Amino acid sequence: MHPPHCGPRNNFSRTHLPFTLAHPAAILPFLRQPFVPIALIAGAMAPDIPYFAMVSSTSESWYEPFLNGTNSHDFAQILSVGLPLALVLAGFLWLVARPLRWATPDAWLPTKTPATGRKPSSARIALWTFYSLMLGLVTHLAWDSLTHGGGRVVQLLPVLSTELFSGFPAYRILQHLSTVVGLLVLLWWYVKRVKASRAADTSTETSVTRFRTALVGLILLVPAALAAGIGVSHELTVNAELGAGIGVELGIESLLWIAITRGGAALLLAATAYGLVWQGTALFIWLRTRAHSRA
Repeated sequence: MHPPHCGPRNNFSRTHLPFTLAHPAAILPFLRQPFVPIALIAGAMAPDIPYFAMVSSTSESWYEPFLNGTNSHDFAQILSVGLPLALVLAGFLWLVARPLRWATPDAWLPTKTPATGRKPSSARIALWTFYSLMLGLVTHLAWDSLTHGGGRVVQLLPVLSTELFSGFPAYRILQHLSTVVGLLVLLWWYVKRVKASRAADTSTETSVTRFRTALVGLILLVPAALAAGIGVSHELTVNAELGAGIGVELGIESLLWIAITRGGAALLLAATAYGLVWQGTALFIWLRTRAHSRA
């Protein structure tokens, strides 16, 4: 994603895609040892965090460099801005990984490939976590440099700015095509892995597991849907008021952007709260069990 170049009300008002969740498609070839999967995924999506933070950044704010989408998409700031964002996102993914696994039926999950060889040292794990974060970040920035008006490749190749259909430049078409291709690749990879892993038969799933899945789904999706709906409704109302006087137009891309960022922000908050409660409960149970075993 990349912020618009004209008329935004703040750092997250409107933008054009590719969709953030399509970016992990670029790191699929590296999901093997010694790379760290969570770090790869975090790096591949981290530059878009500012668009979901829902904070209007200004030059006077101490956090401005980290919540400014232009900075997070700048190769020159990949260490000072991109890497810290990737670390935060990796921490979030670690927080929610086990809680989400707990609520997901076995039949939906591919079997994890067992590690081979000696157990790596802490220093080696840290080093390859860094490499994985950086590789993910590079794939994101390289992808976006091809699909945004301010991207380096687009600026170097004027042909990408050529208008093709209904005034849409080539790079804008690449944005949407790459989103579709990325999501399809991820879907293909997921289905292939699930089939190859010989996941547990759905008949073994209990009513308890189904209840967990439904409950966690409601916890995560209801806030996201409400936030997306409220955001779109508010934007339509504001646009109607402004348009009555100055003819402001609101396109489908803007509505999608608003729904994705508002809904995505609510989903992240709900997932964080759920992850904290689950991890805290698991820690309490572990400590209590340990205390009883020593008694």
